[in-house]
Amino acid sequence: MVQIAFLTLLLGLNSGTVPVEISASGPVAVIELILDGAPAGRLGGPPWMARVDFGTDLLPHELVARALGPDGAELARTRQWINLPRPPAEVALALEPGEKGGPPRVRLAWQSLVAGAPKQVSLALDGKPVAVDRDGRAPLPRLEADVPHVLSAEVAFGPGLVARRDVVLGAEGSEAFGELTAVAVRTRGGRLPPPERLKGWFTAGGVPLAVTAVEDDNFGQVIVVRDAAVPDLVRKAWGGTGSSVALPGSTLARGVRVRFLWSKPRLNLTPGVAAELFDSSQEFVSRDLGFDYLLSRVVYAGEKGGGQHLADAVAVAGLQALAGHHPRAVLLVLGPQPEDGSRYSPAAIRRYLAALRVPLHVWSLAPPAARPSDSPSVTFVSPSTAAAWGATDVSNRRRLLEAIGQLRQDLDRQRIVFVEGLHLPQSVALSPAAGAEIELP
Repeated sequence: MVQIAFLTLLLGLNSGTVPVEISASGPVAVIELILDGAPAGRLGGPPWMARVDFGTDLLPHELVARALGPDGAELARTRQWINLPRPPAEVALALEPGEKGGPPRVRLAWQSLVAGAPKQVSLALDGKPVAVDRDGRAPLPRLEADVPHVLSAEVAFGPGLVARRDVVLGAEGSEAFGELTAVAVRTRGGRLPPPERLKGWFTAGGVPLAVTAVEDDNFGQVIVVRDAAVPDLVRKAWGGTGSSVALPGSTLARGVRVRFLWSKPRLNLTPGVAAELFDSSQEFVSRDLGFDYLLSRVVYAGEKGGGQHLADAVAVAGLQALAGHHPRAVLLVLGPQPEDGSRYSPAAIRRYLAALRVPLHVWSLAPPAARPSDSPSVTFVSPSTAAAWGATDVSNRRRLLEAIGQLRQDLDRQRIVFVEGLHLPQSVALSPAAGAEIELP
């Protein structure tokens, strides 16, 4: 029996060279690593450890590990997605040889971005508990040959945060999963045709993709990242009164929800992981509240005092928007001379969201060449910062309403198409058969 698993679970955002550990059981002679379809390493024996170079840019990746036998034939493979939506906690199961030819042992590996040590680790074989030691290892009893057995691991980090993994052992067989990829498109003429009429419109790596469904509802989501200075600046520049009554043109479509992702990260230290977490506000219904009210009156006590990471927060917002499988957009609103201690540059984050196919809108509270007479009470944003983000000028109410209209139109034109299989978002393309009816964000 051959089994292969990643012991390094790459949650969060990853770039550069990263160490990766793999577990393999059975007659494995070589483990071959493949990154986005290209060779990324070849390991000739245990310990199965490699350093994988994801490049300096922040991009979605597919990392595959192939276990090869002495004759070079593939025995098993496993895969994980990098810089794409994943659960905040995961657990992996790996088989290890038993002592003196005895039954194999199972090793559990887990990771959480939002919690420390697990509160409880449990393992079951065919529903019966198996004791796990402090190192996450457990001996297995002898298994009947040619009979499938279900091995289930569950790691609880606290209320509502549980990682689970189930594998089948001891028999030949396969499992079929209905794996789908959600693709956002912009329409030019309203509704999309039914799935059967979209045959041949989408490809990945030049191979046509089968369309299984089209989502055409009124729900949408905007995730806002805001410089901490914005609320006061909006009130000064636009004369905010604090009224929640939406002005004409200041809202989005009926089913759009707006949520803030605060730009000041919270450092979370877990064993082997240092993660920056960005807290979020509640959701607001856009039809009820205008953007001038949301930007000036929705506040967060932790915003003040410096330490914000605007670009990194935009990257996390893009991941969260992609996971929603609905029309979406990320909005960044810049204030005067915004502080940004991010790991990534504006250009890198713009390329990342473009690869995710998540539209990015950036608003600047100052025109490119501001004159003191325009608004003497306002300190304007650095033109170089606005230019790095490709920002739109929203320095007065008229320009704000124009920008809101552009955001509303973007969301109104978006539809979600589900295609068969799992694909990197940047690998999906439109074929000539799609004509001029749709475009990719």
